[in-house]
Formats: sequence, C-alpha cells, structure tokens
Amino acid sequence: MSLRVVAIAGSVREQSFNKQLLALAVAGLQQRGVEVDLPFAGKLAMHMGATKGRGGTLLAQKDLRHLLSMGFRMWVMPGVNVIVSLAEQAFDEQGKLKDAALVKQLDSSLDAFAAELSARAKR
Repeated sequence: MSLRVVAIAGSVREQSFNKQLLALAVAGLQQRGVEVDLPFAGKLAMHMGATKGRGGTLLAQKDLRHLLSMGFRMWVMPGVNVIVSLAEQAFDEQGKLKDAALVKQLDSSLDAFAAELSARAKR
C-alpha cells in the first residue's frame, strides 16, 4: 500500500524554524517509504471575501494572500481579488450582487483567472 502525506508549513519566513522542522520530517518520512506531496506549489490562486462589516475581510485576505504565496508556494494573481463589504446589503434574495460595479469586478477577475488558467494549460 502506498502512503501519501501532504506537508504544509504555515510560516512565511524563509529561514523559519517550522520550515526547517518540516524539512526534517519530510526527509524522515521519505526514508521510511512515505511519499510526501506538495500539492499546491506552483498552482494558480485568486482570493475573495465578503464581510458583514466594512473591512473585516481585508485583513484576512491580506493574510491569505501571503499564506498562499509564501506558505503554499502558489502563484496568487495580482489585482485579481474581490472584496465585498456590508455583505448583508450587497446581495439580493437570490444571492446575486446588487452593485453593478462589484458584478463587473467579479466578472473581470474571473475572466482574468480563467485566461491565465487556459494559458498555463497550453504550456
């Protein structure tokens, strides 16, 4: 039976003790016949968030972007994100965004993300 483990270090510092410890653990597991996978490295990501308040998701999105790029080694598309403040007022009863500018921002972000995914698939 083949064993696979996903290894993730949450630290963003290059010389992190957590990364050093994880590297030792990975090497130790590989010596024991366990295949260690880094499934997110090099993958494309975009992020978005909605908050009941004015900016609660802004801090979370900043941290998420940093974690995705530095911790998971993903490529986070610059300028492709959607932040929805006052979310209780931003969506209608059918779950659609009321603000045309937000709809346009979401659509353009998704267009850019899909185009980058398509371009990467052709490489």
